[in-house]
Amino acid sequence: MSVIYITIVSTFSVLFMTTAMDKVIHFREHAAAMENYQIVKTGFNKPLLVLFILTEVFLIFSFFTLHIEIFNIVVALVLLGIYTLAVLINLLRGNTNIDCGCGSVLENDRLTYRMIGRNCFFMFMIILAFVIERNDTANFSVFGRIWMIMFSTGLMLVVAIIKEYLKLDRVYQFIRKIY
Repeated sequence: MSVIYITIVSTFSVLFMTTAMDKVIHFREHAAAMENYQIVKTGFNKPLLVLFILTEVFLIFSFFTLHIEIFNIVVALVLLGIYTLAVLINLLRGNTNIDCGCGSVLENDRLTYRMIGRNCFFMFMIILAFVIERNDTANFSVFGRIWMIMFSTGLMLVVAIIKEYLKLDRVYQFIRKIY
């Protein structure tokens, strides 16, 4: 397995783990975000959220094994496709002032077209990991895999720190305008 493959798969393992944990910890907020999307009837939002969380947990375990099968790819692409389609529908409706419900470092308080681009990039990376795995015969040690998972976790932390910094910078700019 190549370093690129291990990095992609480890990053998505950590990403799905953090988003699933955030959705479980803040279940009511995520259920409310799903209701704000106004795509499915109100009674179906909580069962769908549970299904999305379980799907993310499945992907965590399948990606942590670092062996991607076509079924795992299809599940990941369908899940990301559903999320992307929901955002697109609301953007086209003009319903942008709602939480995305993504969870973790991906959480955003407004829907934007950047989210669609981000999710399409994620889908591309998952397909790329599948292609790399099918064409690569190199092996990685257990230590190498653990190191890559730690690297991916660090990458998620850097993204979270940058996101928080940008939020603080916007607040600072707003305060400067007032004074």
